[in-house]
Amino acid sequence: MSWEPPGENGGWPVLGYNVYRGDEMEHMELVMSTTADITYFNDTNIENGREYYYSVTAVNVVGESQTLGPILVLDKEPPLIRSISYPNHAKNNEDILISTEICDNVGIVSAEFHYWFDDGIMINETMQRREESTFAISIFIPSDETGELNFLLSVVDFTGNVRNSTMISIPIMDTIPPVIVSDNTPTKGITGQPITFSFIPFDNIEIAKVNVIYWYETDSVFNRSMSVSGISYYLNETLIHTLVPLKYRYIIIDTSGNIFISEIREIEIIDNIEPKIVLDMSGTSTFTGEDFTFKAQFQDNVRIESVRVEYWYGDGDHLFLEMDPGESYSATLTIPNDSILPLRYRFICKDTSGNSLITGATTVKIIDSIPPIVTDIVWMDPPENGNRSRLSITASDNILVDSVIVEYWFDEDPEHSIDNMIPKERGWIWEPDIPLDSCFLNYNLIINDGSNNSIEYNSYKIPVIDRVLPNVDPVEDQYFRIGEWILIPINVSDNRGSLTVTVISDMDLEFDNGSIQGWSTSQGEHEVIILVTDGSNNSFERKFRIHIVDEENEQHLDTPIIFITIGCTAVILISGCIILLSIKRKKKPVKYDENTITDPDLK
Repeated sequence: MSWEPPGENGGWPVLGYNVYRGDEMEHMELVMSTTADITYFNDTNIENGREYYYSVTAVNVVGESQTLGPILVLDKEPPLIRSISYPNHAKNNEDILISTEICDNVGIVSAEFHYWFDDGIMINETMQRREESTFAISIFIPSDETGELNFLLSVVDFTGNVRNSTMISIPIMDTIPPVIVSDNTPTKGITGQPITFSFIPFDNIEIAKVNVIYWYETDSVFNRSMSVSGISYYLNETLIHTLVPLKYRYIIIDTSGNIFISEIREIEIIDNIEPKIVLDMSGTSTFTGEDFTFKAQFQDNVRIESVRVEYWYGDGDHLFLEMDPGESYSATLTIPNDSILPLRYRFICKDTSGNSLITGATTVKIIDSIPPIVTDIVWMDPPENGNRSRLSITASDNILVDSVIVEYWFDEDPEHSIDNMIPKERGWIWEPDIPLDSCFLNYNLIINDGSNNSIEYNSYKIPVIDRVLPNVDPVEDQYFRIGEWILIPINVSDNRGSLTVTVISDMDLEFDNGSIQGWSTSQGEHEVIILVTDGSNNSFERKFRIHIVDEENEQHLDTPIIFITIGCTAVILISGCIILLSIKRKKKPVKYDENTITDPDLK
């Protein structure tokens, strides 16, 4: 609310105003004090439908004036919808304007427009104010909506009073005719051949009926109903034997009665009876390097002008041969040696009217009958006992060497083994492991190409190199008395088992039955060398010493001791320690100092 300043101020300027409010005129309370320049009050702390009394006083230095008022404030009256303007029907793809005239004692806050199509979802929008009491809204009608547009208004005033209109329905009219999306009917046809009228129509609502009207110039007009498949409509017909163009047009009617009639269209009719192949007498297979003859019979309703054969190998380039005419058409081709790619071909036959026949592709199997060959065999690492050898061969084929197989065995072993050679950049490699005890490697070679042609190279016999040394197990130094029979077991071995054993010594010793044998005839230390030689002249030496002792010459304690015999066991004194020995035939122990040991071999 607002007020005007007082006309008389009693000679003193107004300093401000006091605003009072109450439920009764006799009981009012101060709710706001303002300065002199503020002459209005917005009261937001009130309840709708409740009565309030307001009064205002002016204040100067003398005091407060008499009250202005009180006034009663109350609004319980909702807005009044005087009129609603709308069209009597709506059209698809168009806007409709709906307006209303509204009045209220205190003022309109908003006019809400609630609408829905048939039984659809309600949509809420706010109407726009055009004049003080006029509100309007524009609603777009989608192309696929049918039935009715339903709406009602809700008007709210400043005190929250609401007025709702009754529901209003506006019928929606479909005035959009169908259209053609695409015409898939061919533009040319062949006499006596079937043709299909086919096109895709569209309507914003629903298509009810589709017909095609067609005729041959001034001939009878045919009006046929078309069938539907998915979104397409079609009609199958057979062209008559004429060169006159076939003319046609489509008629489409939707469920609202809207009609679309297409423009006149033409199908060019061609006398296009192509030649026919009667018999293909070409073979189904041939061999590398040989001649192959294409041969076939054709016929045409008029006359054949030319016949060519188009041929290619695998996915290679396409080449052409002109075929010689006659009762049959023929052409000869030489098959390359170096390819087994299938030969594929088709015939191209033309008549004098320019009609062509292109047959489907036919495949001729190319058979490779040429076996591979071996051009070189090299032992890069010859066979050797206990090692891996390496054989390299070079093989060639008109197409491709597919595999090289080695059948092998050692010496006279009846059991044969099979290995596949490994392809390398310049040949094929085989790396067999040679046993220690083998003397000969026997092998056969089988070379295969990819066409199952094979060749065998049989009965190779390669001597195995023996570089493995024979062996003599280590022999410790031996001790015997003079006159004692020497018998020392010796273990000798060789990878092949054929050995010659020689004993080298200053004593008369020999090797027999796995032992060194002989009489100990000479006192002292004797070196013995065992020399073993195998059948490949590989040799090996093993050395040891035999000590011969004369027990009759006992040595005195004041002389250097070489060895002492206790019982039948030889005991060697070790330098660097004091040894206390109990010697036979002596009644008391004897101490012996290592400083008196002078023999350098007694370590």
